[in-house]
Amino acid sequence: MIRSIRKFLLFNLLLSIVITTTLTVIGNYILDQKDIQHHLDSLLSQSGLSFQALIGDSINTQDLLNMQNQLNSVPRLAKEHHATIENPFDYGYEDKFQFQVWDQDGNLLIHSANSPLEPLSDGAEGFSIVRIHKQPWRVFTTVNPISGLVIVVAERYDVRAELGQRIARDDIYIMLLVTPLLGLLIWIIVGKGLNPLRRVADEVSSRAATYLEPVDLTAVPEEISALVDELNKLFE
Repeated sequence: MIRSIRKFLLFNLLLSIVITTTLTVIGNYILDQKDIQHHLDSLLSQSGLSFQALIGDSINTQDLLNMQNQLNSVPRLAKEHHATIENPFDYGYEDKFQFQVWDQDGNLLIHSANSPLEPLSDGAEGFSIVRIHKQPWRVFTTVNPISGLVIVVAERYDVRAELGQRIARDDIYIMLLVTPLLGLLIWIIVGKGLNPLRRVADEVSSRAATYLEPVDLTAVPEEISALVDELNKLFE
């Protein structure tokens, strides 16, 4: 016996939806990674130029010490902030975005609290990629034309990958949650679509052997009207 049309449609429709949704997730992941790279690069450049504007053209030693002391207290303040304020979107990115300020003689003047002490840049302006402690960083460098101070902002590449993976993972979770609902809807809709076929079958099966009147074609869908018409010819 040929298997159920309802089950056949349910399986193949769900399979088609899963395949197309999976391809969509993969395509979105690739495009999201590209968009994320451009977006985070623009944030890096804007941050570097903002640091340059805030530091200014000249700075004295005492100002540097005060700034460094305040920067060193940032991790402690961040922990206190997170302990007192509910922040469900805190993914611990503080250690993955760093900055440094170097003078013309190659001396590290100030830096973010958790920044590597090694140079994150060779001093060339613009974007670059460096590897510190086996970890790749995306770096933006800008140089103050008056003071010669080199401002470097950097972000670990695993942050960018993590953002793309998080988006793809959320898409997969949504797909897994929606697929059973789609299966239920398909089962109900296909069942309703097959109801006319079931009614025709019930009408024919309940007839007496001598009752040869034609089956009413009024409520018969066009997909089986030819079959019912041939059945009526047989009764005739």
